[in-house]
Amino acid sequence: MTDVVVVGSINYDLGLRVQRLPWAGETVLSSALTRRPGGKGANQAVAVQEAGASCSMVATVGSDGSPLVDQLRGHGVDTSRMRVDTSAMTGTAVIMIDDDGQNSIIVSPGANESLTAGEVFAAVAGIPDALVVLTQGESPIPAVEAAAVAARAASLRFVLNLAPAVDVPRRVIEAADPLVVNELEAEEVALALGLDVDGIPTGELASALAAVARSVVITLGAGGAVWASRGEGGRTHAERVEVVDTTGAGDAFVGAMVAALTRGADLATAVRVGVSAGTRAVQSLGARAAGQAVR
Repeated sequence: MTDVVVVGSINYDLGLRVQRLPWAGETVLSSALTRRPGGKGANQAVAVQEAGASCSMVATVGSDGSPLVDQLRGHGVDTSRMRVDTSAMTGTAVIMIDDDGQNSIIVSPGANESLTAGEVFAAVAGIPDALVVLTQGESPIPAVEAAAVAARAASLRFVLNLAPAVDVPRRVIEAADPLVVNELEAEEVALALGLDVDGIPTGELASALAAVARSVVITLGAGGAVWASRGEGGRTHAERVEVVDTTGAGDAFVGAMVAALTRGADLATAVRVGVSAGTRAVQSLGARAAGQAVR
């Protein structure tokens, strides 16, 4: 049985530890280099599994991507709907992490760009027992749109983590339950939707977006998260912890939240579960707390 179909990206993450993030035009020295499995889709698939729900991944890797597929399989993710694009390299993210645990990321999509809408439709239709379809902004827009349409056709819940905040059709946002974004992404989405939200508090921003999406969650980093659905909303604060690396904390949040939703949790409860997972994630290095380096 598959609880969650994740349509998303899979990357190699190259991590560079630096004392501070460089300014434009500046060169800084790194004290360490790591190569780990990543990609928002793959990270969230692993987080779903670790939170106790079963997951199937729909994604594309390059001819160099077999170690990443093996990593997912080792976490229990169903990889039978993943494809190898022999004409492309696997996606790669270069991540700079400073001494405060903050990061700056550049992503080269690579083979992720070859994921097609047809593959997404076929995958979702081929998993009749699924409960949720989850996707992110790192996949091609036609694939993201296909995930929303396929979820609706199969009467499945559609969760959209619009990170980055790419310009998807309005009907994709309207289908999201919830739309999950951070504060900056929330403002970008609101602007794209033509909403006047300049300077309003985050809770009101979530409510404004929830007038379009079915529900909304805005993550606040160390501040926790706010949520809204039509007519109600709330906030969950995060526990104060020592931050080692914020990379992947949002993915840990999303995966744990979605797993809770598959168990019948309401949105407020699911957000609390997600905040707890995100808090644990920032206390270790890398996008996946349980992940191992790839060679």
